[in-house]
Amino acid sequence: MRRGTIDLRYRLSENLAFAQRSRMRQRGQDEVARENGERDLHEPAYDSADGVATATNRHGRPLFVEADPSRIDSPPRSREPQPQPLDSRCAGGLRRGRSYDRPLRRRPAPEYLKSTGCTMRAPMAARTTIAIPCYDDEETIGEAVQSALSQTVADLEVVVVDDGSPVPVAELLADVRDDRLRIVTAPHGGVGRARNLALAAVRTPLLSHLDADDVWEPDYLEHVLPCFDDAAVVLAYPNMRVFGLAGSEGPYIDDPERHPIDRFPELVADGNPLPYACTVRTEAVRAIGGYPEFLWGAHDWWLTLMLAAEGRRFAYVDRMLVRYRWAPSSLSNDYERVQSTDFQLLWRFVLRHPTIPGPHKRLLRLAAIRAAKHVPGARRLRSAQLARAQRDRASR
Repeated sequence: MRRGTIDLRYRLSENLAFAQRSRMRQRGQDEVARENGERDLHEPAYDSADGVATATNRHGRPLFVEADPSRIDSPPRSREPQPQPLDSRCAGGLRRGRSYDRPLRRRPAPEYLKSTGCTMRAPMAARTTIAIPCYDDEETIGEAVQSALSQTVADLEVVVVDDGSPVPVAELLADVRDDRLRIVTAPHGGVGRARNLALAAVRTPLLSHLDADDVWEPDYLEHVLPCFDDAAVVLAYPNMRVFGLAGSEGPYIDDPERHPIDRFPELVADGNPLPYACTVRTEAVRAIGGYPEFLWGAHDWWLTLMLAAEGRRFAYVDRMLVRYRWAPSSLSNDYERVQSTDFQLLWRFVLRHPTIPGPHKRLLRLAAIRAAKHVPGARRLRSAQLARAQRDRASR
């Protein structure tokens, strides 16, 4: 056996023997004090004036304070730690179950959730979070945010994701003084990534969608939120009023009798039949993995397809509660890129759900259109058809 091991065992035995001798010495001193009629140092001594007992150690320091039950009418207070209210704990209160005044240490906010002058604490009664991705929308973002904050239902939160805009959104919204507004700043990564950043910042059971160039009517939430009183409803959407492009103004949904549409093949028969400006349960969006970042657009269509594939139910509000701006610079006007995105979306969806009826027919049609682009003269013919269609809409 090594010498170091022998020395360690010897020291441990010495320490144990010293502790045992100290306990016996203290016990003997207590017994001598009791025989002489003196007070035990470890027993409380009651003061007749106020009925308070103070126990001290051998150095004279107080151990605890206890009320004498025979001198007062009320029962003694319990020494069990009282739970602190939630508000005080979140706002720098005391830790639950601790007897000393130690402030609650807060964790730093993640980089993608840092906002301008806003904290990580959500409004106590917020029912939904309105997510607004913004990129190069300095002319319309103020009107969109104001329409969200001016709802007749005030228990809401607004999260604006600045997706690397040339003009920072914080400067554009510097005049908005509302604690319900948060701004998340991130490098430019596309609409899908911006929506996922907003989803990560959501702390409410519901998530509402609004684009930076559109406007809500003041009673949007007033009519949409009651749909979620039915526990089976996961998504609710209203009708929209299209404006901004001559010849295309009017309701987004022309045949409200068909709605709500939450089954196949109606969801893929002729493009996306549902408006994007829907409200959905947050846990349902997170359950499907959020929004696809590989898509250029059509993230709302992917959301409805994935939820419908799981058998989720939708609700429809037959009111035009959203003003949908359709400008020449809108993403929807890039027809070729929209078709390419739809083809990519349906291809990924068919790979995940090959037995669902409907997407295959639409996918084959888009594949034929993509193949026809390589035929000589097909692109010019398609451009002429689109130009004629635009002239027809303008002349109406």
